[in-house]
Amino acid sequence: MRKMLESRKWLTLICLAAAFSLTTVACSDDDDDSTTNNTSADTVDEGDTTDEGDTTDEGDTVDEGDTVDEGDTIDEGDTIDEGDTIDEGDTIDEGLTCDETTHQNGFVGQVSDLMMESFFGLVVAVEASSEEYPRDVLTLQLVKEMESEDGFTYEVGVPYQIDDSSPSTCQHCLTIDTNCVEGAASSADCETTYSADTGEVVITELDFDAGTFKATVTGAQFINLDDPNSGWCIDSYEFGLLPAAAE
Repeated sequence: MRKMLESRKWLTLICLAAAFSLTTVACSDDDDDSTTNNTSADTVDEGDTTDEGDTTDEGDTVDEGDTVDEGDTIDEGDTIDEGDTIDEGDTIDEGLTCDETTHQNGFVGQVSDLMMESFFGLVVAVEASSEEYPRDVLTLQLVKEMESEDGFTYEVGVPYQIDDSSPSTCQHCLTIDTNCVEGAASSADCETTYSADTGEVVITELDFDAGTFKATVTGAQFINLDDPNSGWCIDSYEFGLLPAAAE
């Protein structure tokens, strides 16, 4: 577990160092591929028409009198107001669900490990399902949220959104690696990697000098990076309550 922590830490620090020298964050080879567009909360105003084949994204609102034409898709969380029409072939997605046939649910940790870097505000909290191998590993990584005179840090009690499943671009990263072998230094040494693209983390205790960290994750939904048809869900999980792993 320590090797995996070290690997994650130095990979992140290298990316951050490059970010300081270039005045931009660039931890991925393909900038266009690793950028997640945020179309949440877009609004289609009264009288507007969404044409054939258009997509209304998460959180969008279709107002009174608007029409959604054939082939259009209204995604999770959207609302359709009084008088709106949905034409043939349109679909309305339901909220996030965890299908027990395709998603695993929950996580039970047994041992933990923690690495913190105060200047970069880096926190890597790792919790494993067992002291024995192979085992599953749940990892929360936080990096570079708020700049201060002392570098980068996070605030206790503030909710942070988990909304980027790309390990190369996420700032609030939550992953599950399954069947990790002894001495695993990265996700490549594990069978499957699930990465969360939905959820929230609230830090309940943070002290870089004392090396303490506690946080609660809620509403986390993970996707299988190799198979988008399967995933993992965690309703709630508390980091920082488990004993440290044996050296």
